[in-house]
Amino acid sequence: MSFPIPPKNLLDLIWNLGPFQPKEINVISYDNDIKKYSDDIENGANMNWEKLQSEKKGLLFDGIVWTLKNVEIKESSKLELILQPSSYRYVMYTHYSSFGIENLSKEQRANPIGISALCITTDNKIVLGKRSPHVAVCKNMWHVIPAGNLDNPNLSFVLKTEMREELGLEWENVVQRETCLGLFDTGVEQGNKPEIVWFVQLNISSEEVESSMKKNPHKEENGLDEHDNLVFINRNDIKNFISQFDVVGVCKSILNLVDFWWDNLLKIEEEENKK
Repeated sequence: MSFPIPPKNLLDLIWNLGPFQPKEINVISYDNDIKKYSDDIENGANMNWEKLQSEKKGLLFDGIVWTLKNVEIKESSKLELILQPSSYRYVMYTHYSSFGIENLSKEQRANPIGISALCITTDNKIVLGKRSPHVAVCKNMWHVIPAGNLDNPNLSFVLKTEMREELGLEWENVVQRETCLGLFDTGVEQGNKPEIVWFVQLNISSEEVESSMKKNPHKEENGLDEHDNLVFINRNDIKNFISQFDVVGVCKSILNLVDFWWDNLLKIEEEENKK
């Protein structure tokens, strides 16, 4: 099925436009090719991390993150991501500090891969989560849920883990169909880091999603949730929601693309059901 090309103002915020099916995405990870930084960035990242820890600004853990070394569109429109490991302290400095945003080029930044999914329930509601004031970045802002950074080069594993931790849902039990919308640019707000985004149709209702989150046993170790609240919106509410609430920049792009592609995305399901 052919999808219409989005308007330029939206297309400019997407590095590699889908849709891609899971089998059309190939990930190559170089475990031993740890991303290298200049001495200035090394020193800046270490000082910035110490400052963040002393100020206790949000949930901080300097774990492994997988960064984008290169991305290519291969034959048959397949998306190939080449990844290498780094650590979260470099992300916080090169993408979220004022110095990193204002002075570092795309090549100098960590470029961690974010991963997220816009979920649609059986009652055709879009699921959005309000980020907690305790998280390190984009506090108190609305974003698609689940969402996170790659701490493992296996995209499917990370997305399933995020869904379990953030919504208390097991992917295999609730996901009816999944489509990759593309690789998005998160904008200046997040230092233009890349985020690979999925469109996911659930086989449960908005009421069941909300109930699962409230009962979710998968809490952070310190007892703080990454999200304070959920909201479920209709397609017709997208533009009003974006204009009235504090929405993460890349979430605006995702919502606008899904709104633009809505009929096409739903037709995929219809065609699959006819087979």
